[in-house]
Amino acid sequence: MQQSPVPLGPEVARRSAGRPRWWSGMTTDGMTLRHRLVLSPGAGLLLIAALAVTAMIMLPAFGLLAAERLLSVHSEAGSADAIVVLGGDGPRRAYRAASLYRAGVAPQVIIAGDGDCQFIRQMMIDRGVPGAVIQTECRSRNTWENALFSVPMLIQAKVRRAVIVTSWFHSRRALACFRAVAPQVAFASSPVEPEWPSWRLVADPDSGRILLEYVKVAWYMLRYGVDITGFGGADTQGGTS
Repeated sequence: MQQSPVPLGPEVARRSAGRPRWWSGMTTDGMTLRHRLVLSPGAGLLLIAALAVTAMIMLPAFGLLAAERLLSVHSEAGSADAIVVLGGDGPRRAYRAASLYRAGVAPQVIIAGDGDCQFIRQMMIDRGVPGAVIQTECRSRNTWENALFSVPMLIQAKVRRAVIVTSWFHSRRALACFRAVAPQVAFASSPVEPEWPSWRLVADPDSGRILLEYVKVAWYMLRYGVDITGFGGADTQGGTS
């Protein structure tokens, strides 16, 4: 049996008056318009997929554009007692540390990290750094162990101020680890400079490592309790970016 249409109240009838004919039937049943606006399951999945793809593109792009500000800490090297070079990206870090030594920043060097510590040492010697002033710590497997194993060497050498050399996007986490392990030592950061401007980092061969660094920063805050957010783009213990 066909049901009679639901009578319209005076207010609804007044508002419906004057509307075009195609509107008729969309408001006589209170559910009709709402039903027409509900996406089909296929369209809903397509929309979700489009939003997910957009997020996957935009978030990494933002991470790369903001990386130099969020991940890098660069201090004025000034005068220090030691240069600490972290392993993992041998040539560029070795060249940076050698240039600091030749500039008279510090009289001794400690290289921390397994894998390429001896390689970095040899590269620095080839760049004019005397082997006698270089010590190596070749056991550490991550940034936290870099600090944990090399700080006793710094303390034994009565180091009061040290300059850390690492990749620019690794410098914030590295500096935070060393400060957490040895708060009595004043650490500065003089990292390898980025080879690409921020807007071109998406083409940088290191872009994957840069994005992974955000994950490592979060993990180190949870795992080791290091205060990575406690200082800005400039080193608060001396120097400016």
